[in-house]
Amino acid sequence: VGEIAQAGTRAFQVVDLSQLRAIASLPERELSSVRVGQPAEIHSAYDEDQRATGVVERISPVVDPTTGTFRVTVAIDAGQASLRPGQFSSIKLQANRVDDTVVVQRKALLWEGGDPIVYVLADAPEVPDDEAKEEKEAAGKRSWGGKTTEKAEKAPFVAVRTPLKLGLMSDTLVQVVEGLTQGERVIVVGQSGLRDSAPVRLPKTAEELEKEAAEKTKEVEDAETKE
Repeated sequence: VGEIAQAGTRAFQVVDLSQLRAIASLPERELSSVRVGQPAEIHSAYDEDQRATGVVERISPVVDPTTGTFRVTVAIDAGQASLRPGQFSSIKLQANRVDDTVVVQRKALLWEGGDPIVYVLADAPEVPDDEAKEEKEAAGKRSWGGKTTEKAEKAPFVAVRTPLKLGLMSDTLVQVVEGLTQGERVIVVGQSGLRDSAPVRLPKTAEELEKEAAEKTKEVEDAETKE
């Protein structure tokens, strides 16, 4: 209000938010993976909570020889209220889709000689009675960092090295074509320091810690009562 209108300067602009378009430049190697009607997800480059969905509307038939990219126009679905004209955005195109398949978190993968592997959590093998008895009767203490401590309890699990054959990948998940079955437990933290058949112990849950604390408190109270 009060601003002086200049000759040849646009006074205002009317925007129809129900017909937004997003323009993306993709590298030439992706040309065969993009098609009209392909689902797309668009979110603000600075705030991923501002997002919308759409579909590929047009694909440029020409590759820019200077940049080696081609232009893709995405029609954003009507009804969204997060994105605004002129915003910088990121666009994800769904190149392919597979239903009812086994997936694993991408961060669980390790690469050995260019081949993917994971470590699967499995129950530790049972020790024969004779070996278990000998182990129990062996020295019950060990030296650790210059200190003598009680021998640690046997770990209930082992890490099994498992080669995989992979399929589709997203930012967080990977399709497993061969190597895993549904329900197997895959180690996703600290697996880079493991070896095949290495003993594994799971961290205690909050409920287990609370139970142990309650038991210790009860033991202290019982001891004070006896005194």
